[in-house]
Amino acid sequence: LANLGMPGCFVHIQGDAVALVGGVGGIGRFEMTIPNTSALKGLRFHQQALVLDPQAPNPAGAVLSDAAEAVIGH
Repeated sequence: LANLGMPGCFVHIQGDAVALVGGVGGIGRFEMTIPNTSALKGLRFHQQALVLDPQAPNPAGAVLSDAAEAVIGH
């Protein structure tokens, strides 16, 4: 994302859904309810966070986390 002022940051997932999460004291929390249905078992989904940080060492004032994968039912 060097062209957006975030050199060294990379997007590893598609942005199919976006959630704004606030934080206090450097901690943000996001909860997602998953319906209890066997049709979803084994479904994989991916997440990555963009964190606004005025002290980030780049002009954008933001950094990206690594990507993570979760599997429902495991």
